Amino acid sequence: MAAIAGSKCTILARQNKFNDHCCMRCCSPFAFLINTKRQCLDCKFNVCKSCSSYSKEEKAWICAVCQTSSYLVDFEYKIIMIIFGSR
Repeated sequence: MAAIAGSKCTILARQNKFNDHCCMRCCSPFAFLINTKRQCLDCKFNVCKSCSSYSKEEKAWICAVCQTSSYLVDFEYKIIMIIFGSR
């Protein structure tokens, strides 16, 4: 799923000024006060409120795709530590 979202972002990012006017994740247009844009801390794309969440640790907005990716990396690291242990 992340690969599909990543390829979609790559294609849309090539479009001139697409991300200035629409959410990179769901393609909904940004509107003043109703659907404002937020820049993701990790990927730097503009995303809408429904496609992002605020990270209190980072004090920044993170899009759903980057957040999921971060959880997977943390999970994989924990599994590796369980399997191989800290030597």
